[in-house]
Amino acid sequence: MQPGQKSDLKVLFETKGKIGFQMEYIALIIKGSDEPVIVTFEGEVF
Repeated sequence: MQPGQKSDLKVLFETKGKIGFQMEYIALIIKGSDEPVIVTFEGEVF
């Protein structure tokens, strides 16, 4: 992944009770550069 590139990852979360929930997570990751890498995790309700 190049610095400054945005990557959208969809992650499915599940509990033991088979209850789904929605969560969004945004992280600014700097890998030896001044440009941050934005990674978004999005859960889906099911």
